Amino acid sequence: MTYYQVVNIGTAYTTTSLDIGLDDDRISIVSEDSIDKSLPTVYLYWGKSSGTKTYQGSLNLRELAADNMIIPVIDDSTDFMKSIPDELARINALIIKSGNYAIVGNWILKHFGLYEATNKVFISYRRSDTSMLAHQLFERLIEAGYTPFLDCYSIESGVDFQEYLRNEIVDADVFVYLNSPHYNESPYTIEERDCAQKLSLGIVQVTFNEVSTDISVMNSSNIALGLDANPIFIYNSDVIDRILVEIEKKRAVMFEYRRKALVNSYRLLNERDCLCIRADETIYNVSKGELLKPVCHVPTAVDFHSTDKQFKYDKQHKKILFDSQFIRRDILDHIKWLDRSLPVNICDINS
Repeated sequence: MTYYQVVNIGTAYTTTSLDIGLDDDRISIVSEDSIDKSLPTVYLYWGKSSGTKTYQGSLNLRELAADNMIIPVIDDSTDFMKSIPDELARINALIIKSGNYAIVGNWILKHFGLYEATNKVFISYRRSDTSMLAHQLFERLIEAGYTPFLDCYSIESGVDFQEYLRNEIVDADVFVYLNSPHYNESPYTIEERDCAQKLSLGIVQVTFNEVSTDISVMNSSNIALGLDANPIFIYNSDVIDRILVEIEKKRAVMFEYRRKALVNSYRLLNERDCLCIRADETIYNVSKGELLKPVCHVPTAVDFHSTDKQFKYDKQHKKILFDSQFIRRDILDHIKWLDRSLPVNICDINS
């Protein structure tokens, strides 16, 4: 059943290309003349040639821009001024590189509130094998707008090292597993990988000439580089871009998988209650008079505020549903403090 609509305008596009980045039965791609005005809608303005500078259709682009209902999509930032109408000049465009349409699909899901990304990527590696690649990937992820985690940059002094690592894995969208010859010789990297699997994280596994793909890792995207692992070798930028494309593809798919797993766990624990699962995966527990919003990352004050705002017209008890597994003790204490201090409470699936 369709709950949301996407309308494509501007340069001719290929539906097949867009479908690669948007695989969700709740969302339909419709033409400009078949819009259902009763459904939430977002408009994509595709700018791929100078012929799209002037919009010829009947939509009011200024009104759509003012209502945050439209976004320009371009292949290169240099194309913006010559291919996007002046009415959309103030809007930051989505830039597709290397045919990475998953960026568009993920933006649409976030726009409709179907995907809440932290933009965090955890890089798991052995320094003796892949130190340079890990650093290159870290820097490229920052350039692309992610918040990558790399142990040598990201851990504060004076904290429990492994507890800190586990907490960062919980809060990540994607786990990058640089599967090199000596990866499995370290109990720390093995623990990181096992933790990511227990949390049903999206895993991008990168393998080198000396190793085979680790088939024990479930739900992973696998990239065989066809190169040797070398801690000082500077890899070509195309190698880094291949990994980034897989990261973007994996993010939303595995977020939905994690959220459904969280919802299903709640259903099993409350099987005697009357439950209603809404299109946005929020839960209405009719028996207890509760509304629950599943949160797959480490809950923050922002999540409490957004949950309160999302349910502002509902009179039921508002709660955040989350999994406390592997969350740092000090952060869990803070979450419990927020629970006591705010109108929105928590429901820990492990309690």
